[in-house]
Amino acid sequence: MGNMFKRQSEVHIDNEIKARPKLGGKKPPKNQSVSGSQLSQESHADTEDSSKLSYRELEIKRKTLESELNEMKILLTKLEDENRRMKNENRAMQRTRDKLAQEKEQALEAAENALSRSNFFEQDRDKIQRQFKIFRETKESEIQNLLQARRDLEQKLSRFATIDENDGSHFDLTNGNWWSHIGSEPSLGSMVHLNNEKNDFNQNQIVSDTGTPYLTINKDDWHTAMANLSQIMPSFEQHSESSVFKIFVSAAQDALPTYELFKQKHFESLQSLCLQAGKGLLFVLLADDFDKPIAHLQNIARQTQREDCNIFLAFWNNQSTNNLKSDFDRYILFKEDAKPVVICLNSSCSNETIIDMKLKVSKVPLLKLFEYSQFDDISDSVAKELESCMKRIMDMEPPSSDEIKPLCQVEAFDPMTDFEQHDLFKHFSNSSCEIRFELLYEKINSHVSPAGPLSPLIVHGYPGSGKSLLLAKWIELQQQKREKVNILYHFVDDYSSPSALCCLIMRRFSQKLLSYVPNPPSMSYCPEKLISDFVKWLEKVSSRISNGIILIIDNAHMILNVETMLNWLHDPLPVNVRVLLSVASDKMPPSWKSWPSCQLESHSKSHIRSLFLNEWTCNESLHSTFEFTEDQLNFIVEQCSLTDSKSVSRFIILLVRSIGSLSKKDTFGENIRMFAKCVNCEQLYETILRHSSKILGGDIWKITSKILKLIFVSHCGLTEAEIFQLVPSLNWNTWGAIWILLEHLKVLKNAAGLITLENITIKKVINRLKTDDKIDTFQISLEKVDKFSNTNYFQILIDYFKQFMKPGKITHRTADELPWLYFQISDKNALHSCVANLCIFNQFFSRGRCDEIVLYWQNCGSDRETMATEYMTSLKGFEDLADDGPDSFITLPKVAEMYEALGLLLRELGMFEQALRPLEKSLELREAALDPDHISIGRSLQQLGILNTIWGKYGVAEQLHKNALEIFEASPDCDSKLLGKQLDLMAQLFMRQNKQDSAEPYRRRAMSVIKSSQGQGHVLRKKAAVLEDMTIGPDSPEQARTLNDLGVLQFLQGNTKSAEPLLLKSMEMRKAVFGHNHLDVAQSYHNLAALYTEMQKFEEAMKFYETALQIRRDLLDKKHPQIISSLMNLASLRKKVGEIEEAIRLFQQAADLREENLGCLHPLVAADLANLAVLLSQLKRHNDAIPLYERALRIYEETLGPQNGKIGDLLKNMALSRYEQGHFQIAAKLYRRATDLTSTLRKSVTSDGLINDL
Repeated sequence: MGNMFKRQSEVHIDNEIKARPKLGGKKPPKNQSVSGSQLSQESHADTEDSSKLSYRELEIKRKTLESELNEMKILLTKLEDENRRMKNENRAMQRTRDKLAQEKEQALEAAENALSRSNFFEQDRDKIQRQFKIFRETKESEIQNLLQARRDLEQKLSRFATIDENDGSHFDLTNGNWWSHIGSEPSLGSMVHLNNEKNDFNQNQIVSDTGTPYLTINKDDWHTAMANLSQIMPSFEQHSESSVFKIFVSAAQDALPTYELFKQKHFESLQSLCLQAGKGLLFVLLADDFDKPIAHLQNIARQTQREDCNIFLAFWNNQSTNNLKSDFDRYILFKEDAKPVVICLNSSCSNETIIDMKLKVSKVPLLKLFEYSQFDDISDSVAKELESCMKRIMDMEPPSSDEIKPLCQVEAFDPMTDFEQHDLFKHFSNSSCEIRFELLYEKINSHVSPAGPLSPLIVHGYPGSGKSLLLAKWIELQQQKREKVNILYHFVDDYSSPSALCCLIMRRFSQKLLSYVPNPPSMSYCPEKLISDFVKWLEKVSSRISNGIILIIDNAHMILNVETMLNWLHDPLPVNVRVLLSVASDKMPPSWKSWPSCQLESHSKSHIRSLFLNEWTCNESLHSTFEFTEDQLNFIVEQCSLTDSKSVSRFIILLVRSIGSLSKKDTFGENIRMFAKCVNCEQLYETILRHSSKILGGDIWKITSKILKLIFVSHCGLTEAEIFQLVPSLNWNTWGAIWILLEHLKVLKNAAGLITLENITIKKVINRLKTDDKIDTFQISLEKVDKFSNTNYFQILIDYFKQFMKPGKITHRTADELPWLYFQISDKNALHSCVANLCIFNQFFSRGRCDEIVLYWQNCGSDRETMATEYMTSLKGFEDLADDGPDSFITLPKVAEMYEALGLLLRELGMFEQALRPLEKSLELREAALDPDHISIGRSLQQLGILNTIWGKYGVAEQLHKNALEIFEASPDCDSKLLGKQLDLMAQLFMRQNKQDSAEPYRRRAMSVIKSSQGQGHVLRKKAAVLEDMTIGPDSPEQARTLNDLGVLQFLQGNTKSAEPLLLKSMEMRKAVFGHNHLDVAQSYHNLAALYTEMQKFEEAMKFYETALQIRRDLLDKKHPQIISSLMNLASLRKKVGEIEEAIRLFQQAADLREENLGCLHPLVAADLANLAVLLSQLKRHNDAIPLYERALRIYEETLGPQNGKIGDLLKNMALSRYEQGHFQIAAKLYRRATDLTSTLRKSVTSDGLINDL
């Protein structure tokens, strides 16, 4: 139809017919007229023409319409065909759609079935894995027990001292001969032949030549030396580290002006020195004029503070007092520790007592006496001496001129946390409340002793029942009974304290575990990864140390998100691991209730009586004049047994101390009734504080209540230095009385120098405590109290710590308290400003507590990307302010350290792209400010290499690590641990790329360097300094031994030039005291021989070894281990100088003696046989060497098992000997077996993580 209409529109028919003129006619003129006939003819002609024309046009139109109609019929037919085809296709598509829909439903159903089966299979797999793990660990435990039984049996059968290369206990500590076995184990059983250029085998050098920088030093000599040293000298520190450095001042009234003058002139400089170490400084001065009501408390406080101080400073003038004489007698003349003493004496003094004291101090060690006529003449010298002592005690050694001290050097964990835990352990274990603990000890021991994996043991009870005490006492007993027990403990102090953070607990435990690893990895700041890594290391380390590992967590219910964080405890624990948890009975997580448990129940009447009397006897120093009647004791027992909340240990201890400390003779009976009738510990604490306020008096109680409130609102507690600055009216006489009373009454405690509240119960009381300048007695609020009621005390602490928010003044105390205080008052803007401060960031980072600062950022409403951006912006501002002037605090190297710290944090958080820029910026700044080969540049390259390795960019990482290694190797000041770590990183990089052959040389070098660097250098420096002060005096055995030990310590640190004169002087002194033929003289010869061997003075070394051997042969039995040691060392030296035949003879003698002592089946006998075989092979006497190799191989396989590394080295030696004999097929089999064993061991080490895993 459309075509038809189109054609009609296209055909044009003209309806207008024009008139045609006559043929041959002309048009008449204008004015001429026409006749009628003419018109008729013309009209007729026109009509005919018009009809014909119309007919033709109609005919044309008809034909046109017929044509279009035909076309339309054809088109209609085509459309009908197309319609039929489309309908058929539509029906086909519908059938296909239905089929696909059906197949989709079938696929979804199949996927659901597959997922269901997968979940079922995973459950089965996990179940089988757990069962297999339990089975495997049970069998491993049985094997270990059998091996231990076998070793015990061998020790019983042997009548001689067993020389075990893995145990230093064979050294004789009684006669100072702990060096007698120096070099006695150059175990050539693990050695292979010297390189032979003609051989195609990959040979290793002898271990004694490459395994350690000291040819003849046994690997445990370091630890034995340290143990021996602790017997010779007094302990350098009698208490754990503290947040406060105390200088006790002893001065009579006439010397106080001199003291005030010294303090006014030098206090700021000494305090600045302490701030550099993160400590506060206190001059402790208790005046002689005690307040009579509390004089007994102040007297005890003087004794306590005198014992707790770090340095004793005395000012002597003309006046002598009882306190001055007591200080001299107890602390100077008869002191038992090695704390320094500095005395300033007026030369014009005429007091006979003081003159006599001056004569007596001349023989006191570690004492400096300054005499003066004008104090200004010696004031600077006294300050300089105090600075020297303080630096030595706090281990503050200034860096060398070309050394840049790292500003942000990260620790594995905050050491103050460890000191705090140590003090908490001592605090709990010092209690005498052990009634009924025997049965609980047995239950704990029965849980710890059996073999096989066991679930954790839960110790639960009511608050105050003694859970912490039980665990602390049990730990103390284990440490006394089992020398090698491995106990990791943690005491949670409060819900809001840092000790309740699981990340801190796991980090501390991980640090203890990684101390068993030669090159430990860095710990993550991500909580999930930190916990998973800890579980992995717990399993690996526990299988490699004797006696297993015991984990103890006290008050575990206080840990934040405890069920989530300790969810790994639900999996089967390693076979050598036991876990003890203490929780409150009403706070136990539901998922823990299925674990074995032991409950501390309420005390019976008999136990209450025994506990009360025992505690009264142990604390009779403050109440020795009081005695109980039987009726009074019965009344106390009856009252304590009324309810469970009163029949717990805490209530009974508080009752004893409150009755004894707060009573007088006329109020003794009344106080017994009043204290005993308290319904619980909280009410008893209220009564105790009410009576304490009366004893201290109104003015002192106002100070006390303010101090208690400030301690309550703080995060970690307050140091004594902070308390004195927050309460300006406080003096030492007042504080001493407050501390002694409240510490005895279990209100306050001291942990690592931080004064905190004793427990949660007293915190509830202090929270309701009313404080006001008008309130001079104890009052509490009866209304409900929230944290906002203490806002003014929060603000006091905030204002105090805000004054330290300046570069160079921010310490760890500011970082611990200020962000937490802002968080408590919900001031997000202030919290954001605080944590964005780079110095605060530095304090968290340097102590390994960055997970806390990440939490603070989250509380501010910022994510990690925002945190990284803001720190980068701040660092750019620091960079613009950097100045390289000598007095500038902000320098380019320090800014580079900050960039590196930020990069390390972001890298550990998995933000690799964000971490790249600060690490590159750190390298850029160091290259601009330092020499091209500076160690700091190498450290930047190392960190960038680690980042690229984790990122998978191995090519870039390899080049960075190689550049770092070149710098470390070229630098003479490079720390061996840093070099060992770099070598280990290179080995790991190649292992990640499956390039085992390239990784092996780096791995061997890393282990060698790490072994040579093991030890406690900072402890040695401190103890060596004390030893030097003790070596002044006449010749004596003790002096000779001290010189010998000091020389050995210098030797073990690699200071051969310093060791030689000390060892020579010790030997000469021993000769003068004992004569030539003495074992101590032989020891000196032995040590000097080892020293000269290290110094390549082989002739002197051989002479001294032979002399030591001859003396020992004259004085000891021929089979004595010391003689064997001398023979082995002399044989090793003979071999080193090329005298192989003589070395073989000496090795043979030592091997024969060893076999007589230990029997034919002992690893050391196999080592001696391998030694001989190696030497015989070097002389081409392979027929003699092969039987020795085979015998050594059998012994190793029977004693050490078939999968031991020594067997691999021995097989390589045998393969080399067979190869040189021409037995190529046998050699190939042996070598293939050795390489397979080595590959298996390497994979095991890598999978176990004993090689540092990035």
